[in-house]
Amino acid sequence: MPKKIIVRIPSGSTGAFLAPPCCGKGTFCRKLNSFIPGLHISTGELFRSMKNPEFNNVMAGGGLIENDTTLNILRNHVNQSFDRNTHQMLWLDGFPRDEQQVGMLHQIAIGKVFIIHLKINNNDVIRRFRRSLEKDEERSTRLDNSIATFTRRLEEYRIKETKIVSCAHALKIPVIKREISNTEIAAEIFYFKHIHPEKTHKHVHQPHTARY
Repeated sequence: MPKKIIVRIPSGSTGAFLAPPCCGKGTFCRKLNSFIPGLHISTGELFRSMKNPEFNNVMAGGGLIENDTTLNILRNHVNQSFDRNTHQMLWLDGFPRDEQQVGMLHQIAIGKVFIIHLKINNNDVIRRFRRSLEKDEERSTRLDNSIATFTRRLEEYRIKETKIVSCAHALKIPVIKREISNTEIAAEIFYFKHIHPEKTHKHVHQPHTARY
């Protein structure tokens, strides 16, 4: 049986996360940044910080900001915020959201592009969402965080998920699929497996509940 090839993500690359809403992408990125300095851009947080009423109305209904607008905002933000003397990686959280955005990745990315596909079932995602509402007062007051809106966003994501992966393969963009349960442990193992496999990771603890 041929040995499975592990995809290596070199320093100076872009990792674009494909994952359901509220699955822990932000936590995953923060953990990666504790190992290697990177710029983490959450598309949702970026749009909310702009306090644009039109954007807020779209997101409150579970919709997506128009693609060309999203591209221009993200590209400008990367140009202004990415510091090659400080950042060794760019993490895109919430982009791409559809097939057209996959084709736009190279207009935003730093270096080589990889899609990091985090796999988690709907029941676990909804459970995380409900828990986040209980723990995070700021999140619970967001207009886009009702259970109805969240469910609609999750359904929309599932419809597009396979199409995005297929589009990435067609464009020769490597897709790294990982199942997550304990997000921080999954991110730590991901770092040692795909970014710096030559470093030891014997200290990483893998409880039997962590599906990775």
